[in-house]
Amino acid sequence: MVDQNINTNITATANFSSLTAQLQAVTAQLIKLQTTTVGLNQKLQGQIGQMNRSFVDTMRSTGQFSSHFVTLSSDVDKFGKNLDAGRMKLGQYFNTWQSHAKGTTNIVKELAKQQVMLQNAVVQPLGKNAQGLMQYNVMVARGLDENKNKLQLLRQEQAIMNKVMQDGSNQLINWGKNTQWAGRQLTVGLTVPIAAFGAAASKAFRDADAELIRLQKVYGGLTASTTAELEKVRRDVTGIAKEMASAYGVSFKDTIALAADLAATGKQGADLMKATQETTRLAVLGEVDRQDAMKATLAIQNAFKQNTQELTESINFLNAVENQTSTSLADLTEAIPKAGPVIKSLGGDVQDLALYLTAMKEGGVNASEGANAIKSAMASLINPTKVAREMFAGFGIDIAGIVTSNAGDLTGTIVALQKSLDSLDPLSKSKAIEQLFGKFQFARMSALFENLGKEGSQTLQVLDLMKASTQELAAISDRELKMMTESASGKYRRALESVKADLAVIGESFLKINTFILNVIDGIVKFVGKLPGPIKSILTFVGGLTAVAGPLIMLTGVLANFFGYIVKGMFSLKQFFKGGEQFKLLTPELVAADAAAKQ
Repeated sequence: MVDQNINTNITATANFSSLTAQLQAVTAQLIKLQTTTVGLNQKLQGQIGQMNRSFVDTMRSTGQFSSHFVTLSSDVDKFGKNLDAGRMKLGQYFNTWQSHAKGTTNIVKELAKQQVMLQNAVVQPLGKNAQGLMQYNVMVARGLDENKNKLQLLRQEQAIMNKVMQDGSNQLINWGKNTQWAGRQLTVGLTVPIAAFGAAASKAFRDADAELIRLQKVYGGLTASTTAELEKVRRDVTGIAKEMASAYGVSFKDTIALAADLAATGKQGADLMKATQETTRLAVLGEVDRQDAMKATLAIQNAFKQNTQELTESINFLNAVENQTSTSLADLTEAIPKAGPVIKSLGGDVQDLALYLTAMKEGGVNASEGANAIKSAMASLINPTKVAREMFAGFGIDIAGIVTSNAGDLTGTIVALQKSLDSLDPLSKSKAIEQLFGKFQFARMSALFENLGKEGSQTLQVLDLMKASTQELAAISDRELKMMTESASGKYRRALESVKADLAVIGESFLKINTFILNVIDGIVKFVGKLPGPIKSILTFVGGLTAVAGPLIMLTGVLANFFGYIVKGMFSLKQFFKGGEQFKLLTPELVAADAAAKQ
C-alpha cells in the first residue's frame, strides 16, 4: 500500500494567468496519480476520491469556477443509440453493412455483446423511494463467455443487421425520392429553359448572320472594301436593326436583309443607313412588304433624284396622302417604280404622281393600271399623233401650245388641258380624249380629268397637302408612328422584336460553344476512325452508353427508390420466414422496467 499526500495551494489575483497555470499543474498531478494507482486497494482509491472532492470544493470556494460532471459515451453506445433512434445517414448504413460483411470492424459484434450482457444482467430490487417508485440495481457482468453465449450473440448480430438493412433501405427510398424530385426540378426549371434559350438564340444569330454575310458580300460593288470597313458596316447595320426592333417592332433579321438589298443596289455608308431607316419607316407607316417599300424608296431617290432628306419629306407626304384619301401607301409604292421616271422627265415629282393616282383611284382605277396609264398618256401628250392634233385644232384647242407653254410644269399642263376639254360638250370631250390617249387608256384618263381638282374630290386634299410645310407633314407621320408603336399590340411587338434582337446578339456566344463542342466531337470521331476494329467496337458501345447517360442520371432517383423497396422487402421476408428478431436497443433502464413489469 502506498500513501501519498498532495497539498494544494491556490492563489487568485486579478491576473488569472498564474492561477490557470497552477490549476493545470495540479490537474496533471491528479491524472498521473490516478494512472499509477489503478488496481491498488480500496483505501487508496477512497483517498483519491477524497482528494478529487477536495479539489472540486477548493475550486468552487474561489467563486470563479463551476463544476460539471461529464460521462463520455463509447462508440458502441453512440452507434446503438443512433441505430435505435434511426438517426444514421445512408452512407453510415452502407458503411456499417460493408464493414460487417468484410469483417473490417467489430462495432456490430461489440453492440451485440453489450446487448447480451444486458439480457443476462442481475436485477436487485431496492424498495420504493420517497415518491413511492421502485428502485433497482442493475448489475451487468464486465465480461462475456462468447462460446457459451454464441447463439445469443448470433441472434443479436442478425437483429442489428436487420435493423441496419431495414433503416438503410428506407433511407435509400427517401434519397431516391429526393433525387428524383431534384432531377425533375433541375430538368424542367434549368436544363429545358437553358436548352430552349440557347437554341432560340443560336437560330436567331444564324439567321441574322446569314444576312450580314450577304451584306458584306454585296457591299462596295467592284470597289474592294477593307476588312475593317466591312466590320464597321456590319456593326452599324446591326445597331440600326436593333434600333428599328425597339422603336417600331420590326424584325431584326428583316432590317438586316433590307440593308443587304439596298447595298446590292449600290448604297454605301451613311446613304445606306439612312435609306434603311427610311424604307423601314415607309414599310411600317404603309404596312407594306419591305421589298415593295424598298422599290418605292429607290424609285423616289433614283427617278426623282432625291437625297436622304428629301426622301424623308416625300415619305411624310405620301403618308399624309394615305391618311386623307383612299390612296394607300401600298398603291403609291406600286406606282412609283412604274411611272416615276416618266413623271420626273416631264418636270413632275412624287407629289404630282400621288395627285394623279388619287384622281384615278376615285374613278375606280387601281394603282397598277393607273401607273401604266400615266406612262402611256404622258408619251401621247408630248408627242400626239397628226390625227389627234387635227381633231383638237378642230375643237379650237392648241395641244402643242399647251404643252410648250407649261414646259417643266406637268400638273400645269394637265390642268390646262383639262380646262380646254371642259369647254367641250361631253361627246366631243370623250372623242378628243380617246383620240389623244387611245382606246385602252380612255377610261383611265377620263377618270383623271373628271376628278382632278373638282369640288368634292379627294384631289383637293392632296393639293392642300402639296402646300403644307415639311414640319406639318413630319408631325403627321410622327403622330401616326406613335399611335402604332405605343398601342398595346405595338408595345408587345416592340418588346418581342427587342428580345429577338438581343437573342441574336448573344446567340453568337452559344454558337461558339456549340462549335467548340462539335470540333471536339469531330476530333474524337477522326481519332476513333483510325483505331483497330475491336477497339472501335468497344468504344462504340461506350459511346452508346454515354449517349443515354443523361436519361440514366434522371432515372437514378427512380431506380434507387425501386432498389430500396426491393432490399426492404427481401429482409422483411427473410425476417418473417426465419423468425429473426427485431432489434430494439436494450439499456439498464429498460432492464429494470422489464423486471418491474414481471413483478
